[in-house]
Amino acid sequence: MKKTAFSTQDHAQYIIENCIVIDTETTGLEDNDIAIELAAADAKTGTEIIDTLIHCEWGEVPAEAFAVHGIGIKDLKNAPRAASVIAQLTNAASNNHKQITAYNIHFDNRMLLQTAEANDLCNERIEHAMGAQLCIMELANRHFLKDYGVWKHGHSQFSRLSLVRCCEIAGIKFQGKAHRAMSDVRASIDLLHFIANDR
Repeated sequence: MKKTAFSTQDHAQYIIENCIVIDTETTGLEDNDIAIELAAADAKTGTEIIDTLIHCEWGEVPAEAFAVHGIGIKDLKNAPRAASVIAQLTNAASNNHKQITAYNIHFDNRMLLQTAEANDLCNERIEHAMGAQLCIMELANRHFLKDYGVWKHGHSQFSRLSLVRCCEIAGIKFQGKAHRAMSDVRASIDLLHFIANDR
């Protein structure tokens, strides 16, 4: 593949060298929803940093969310509290001089900030750790746009390719169930390495 002025390969390599990849599973998609699972791994080595459910005081996980990830409220009863999970993530980023990214960093960042707020936690460390806003979805969609972009008529833009679709294009198989945090982290890391080496 011929390089363009914006090299997606170089961008992917930068993320590999400098980032921790995360993924959250949540109670939903809205402004009052929170993270109930968090996974994180080093983008270069794949070393697991976090893979945990997060304690939740809700009466029940909404049915729409449960249908996606299969995590119920009983699974969360004895899980670690949000404060310790978020501290583990921000400490890992700070101690290793790494930035945090995700397939959809804007969503995961919002969910972690909402989780911090719901648990009366200071969210400045989360904002700092995610400050660069490097997004694997933006990178992957740019990389695959020429051959796989689908134009949204009436919206004047291309549809976003999901992580599952990008992995299909790249021939990447999920390790475990899609829509569980560590499985999505592993797939995102594999996708980064595919893009970095797709010359």
